[in-house]
Amino acid sequence: MIKQPKFLYYDHVLRWILWGSKNKLQQISAILPESLVIILKILQRYGIIDYFMDGTVTNNFCSVTVFLKYYRNQPILQEIKIFSKPSHLNFTSYSKLKKIITTPNTTPTIFLVSTPNGIVSNNEIIKNKNSGILLAKIN
Repeated sequence: MIKQPKFLYYDHVLRWILWGSKNKLQQISAILPESLVIILKILQRYGIIDYFMDGTVTNNFCSVTVFLKYYRNQPILQEIKIFSKPSHLNFTSYSKLKKIITTPNTTPTIFLVSTPNGIVSNNEIIKNKNSGILLAKIN
């Protein structure tokens, strides 16, 4: 049996999902901190992943299986740009975030921002006028 990787940071989780998509895997499994499961919920809500199942929880970590989503045999998740890392945080104001988010794009884009209320996406940023740490852009 293959040992599940254990991820501590959000950028590792996003890269893991991108890796699975690029390699056309149907599902991928790992162990994540419970605090990062919100990223999977956001990706599911926006249709980037099909669904995920979280299993056993020990010491605030849970075993997760993510079912990836494809359209015409091409992965829905095409690109991830990481803006902040644990060693380099990119703090951004609400006005700058609003400008970035509302700029017209040719492809649908999701931004992840870490706020005092947790990790949120485009809609929550605009609705609640949040500022915070710009984590990633997902196409």
